[in-house]
Amino acid sequence: MINKRDELAKLVGRPNYATLNFEDRMLNSAGKVQSLIDQMSEAAKPAARRDYAKKLAVLQQLQPGANTLQPWDNAYLSQLVQTQSYGYDRQEARNYFQYNKVRDGILELTEDMFGVDIRPWKTSTWDKLVEAYEMYDHGKLIGRFYFDSHPRPGKYEHANAVPVRWGVRGSLPVAALVMNLPSGNGLMEHNDVITFLHEYGHLLHNIFGGQHQRWAYESGVYPRSSGISSKRPLRCSRTGFMTTTR
Repeated sequence: MINKRDELAKLVGRPNYATLNFEDRMLNSAGKVQSLIDQMSEAAKPAARRDYAKKLAVLQQLQPGANTLQPWDNAYLSQLVQTQSYGYDRQEARNYFQYNKVRDGILELTEDMFGVDIRPWKTSTWDKLVEAYEMYDHGKLIGRFYFDSHPRPGKYEHANAVPVRWGVRGSLPVAALVMNLPSGNGLMEHNDVITFLHEYGHLLHNIFGGQHQRWAYESGVYPRSSGISSKRPLRCSRTGFMTTTR
């Protein structure tokens, strides 16, 4: 693949594929991209050093004399630092994130934010746990989507939003959100909620971008996901999702 891309770039008179790939973008050269990466890296170093020091201090509590972290230590030590330094317990936080409440809260948030109405879609699905919905804007059907949220044997193991049909030339946009989350009242981790919101943003982009909808200018990539990390948590009255009490 690398060789073929290099051949393509040279075929159209570019010195390398990076030059070809970036020339029609806002950062239109490999040099500008590298400069941005360098600036970001430099800006992040102070915080990274502080985080590293905290993790190393915790490791030294467990292994006196330790002087370096290994990549495989990071996830475990991060949890310990969160508990010791910030009083945050990931497992305790899961009690706030039952799948059904998170799903209903996200759908309610969409209705409140965009002024749309989301209703169950009575249609056949490829698995009994797949959920189907229709979205209406002032009574007009503007899109349909599926939540394939739970694991099963042989299923794709990560999370992504899949455009099933683009909303062009009068066709109704249809999309599917594929995830692997606990079902029913199963408890999700905070990162699962972030993933849900992020991928759901792509799904919204597919729906709102179809048929020249009034929200077409929204990128959909980060649909106000700061709501789950803000100092004042969101509150959705009907579901209790994102409240400060269980």
